[in-house]
Amino acid sequence: MMRRLSMWLVVAGLISATMASAADANSTKGGYRGRPSFDMLLAAFDEDENEELAEDEVPMRVWWRLSAADADENGSVSRDEFESF
Repeated sequence: MMRRLSMWLVVAGLISATMASAADANSTKGGYRGRPSFDMLLAAFDEDENEELAEDEVPMRVWWRLSAADADENGSVSRDEFESF
């Protein structure tokens, strides 16, 4: 009986630890998760400070995703295009 109780306590502890770890992984505390704001992108990449993000201003891995918002296909993304996307 005591052995079975001990086993259940170990299992409950493992489940609790796993759930706490998953909750920490989904938390935004300590790191950024999700889609960045346009202001965050401008601060990081807008070299000519024209309030648009151009293909030649951002790394290719960023442009690969950002270019989908380029509605007028002019090679840059405005705030309106970004927020509409």
